[in-house]
Amino acid sequence: MRKKHPFFSVVLPLRLPMSRFRQSLESLEAQTFKDWEAFVVEEGKECGRILQDLKDKRIHRIPSKGSGISAARNAGVAAARGKYVAFLDCGDEWEAPYLFQIRGLIRDFPGAGLYGTNYWVNDGREKWENPLRLPVGWRGRQRYFYHWMFYGRPPFCASSVALPLGLARQTPFMNNLKAGEDILAWFQVALKHETVYLKEPHSTYFLGKPEGKGVYFGPLNHFDWMALGKRLKKAGQLPPEAEKFTVWATLIQVRKMIANGWREQALTLLERCPKTPFPLYTLYLLGLAFLPHSLWKILRPGVKSAQWLLSGGFLSRSKVHGTTPIAGDEKWFP
Repeated sequence: MRKKHPFFSVVLPLRLPMSRFRQSLESLEAQTFKDWEAFVVEEGKECGRILQDLKDKRIHRIPSKGSGISAARNAGVAAARGKYVAFLDCGDEWEAPYLFQIRGLIRDFPGAGLYGTNYWVNDGREKWENPLRLPVGWRGRQRYFYHWMFYGRPPFCASSVALPLGLARQTPFMNNLKAGEDILAWFQVALKHETVYLKEPHSTYFLGKPEGKGVYFGPLNHFDWMALGKRLKKAGQLPPEAEKFTVWATLIQVRKMIANGWREQALTLLERCPKTPFPLYTLYLLGLAFLPHSLWKILRPGVKSAQWLLSGGFLSRSKVHGTTPIAGDEKWFP
């Protein structure tokens, strides 16, 4: 008798430090939807020692076929047998109904390329709902998700999105990138497939990971969005919504570069960007680059308030205190 394959294959890449791995694993085992298998992708002997006491037969240990999170995710996708692949990054957590909610989206909106939910962000002190310009509980199909990212965080993190296994294998994560490798994969899927989304947070993104802190790792470790946009446009494969997104993704890199001391390189990259899609944000970046700290300190609360409104922060909640955080809080800055 042929063995039935599970509905979901879950890929959980192990990364050091692994102080929060146990929370991630427990959130997986607590899922109310039980038809899943999981692949814990390990790098090195230290990971193996932590996994010796795994008892759930649905959880399998496999080695990574390279270094870095992209190689680990790709190894998990290669081993997967489920109809859909979901990702749970080490340190992140799922709420108990997460897979149940994703399964409901797949049932009610078949044929899409991406299925995702909103998420909580945890900075180690407080958890807040990712701000998004959608009504609370919005549920539906969207041709492109790109515009949801403008002036805020992505609508889903790696730990709050799933996609069909075939598409996951056709769209591997790019190696050597230390940030944005997941957004690049979702961007490529969304060029040809719709996105289905639920604006309810059912996972938690932990900001304690290096890529969660707005770090710029150098040009060799970040993706050249402008070059990608140019290639796709030349091939007639870049719709206007996607072209605008490549500019936005580049501007976010410019901000990270300025914040991490790469000002001259940031201004060179900014010169490559069309100035029309985001004139206010471009002006903001120039202020970051040139205004003295004393003047910027005066202007910053107003800038933060504008970003809070543009990102939909007024529709978001703080899980710890049950209130909306103030507009000037650093957490609202993408």
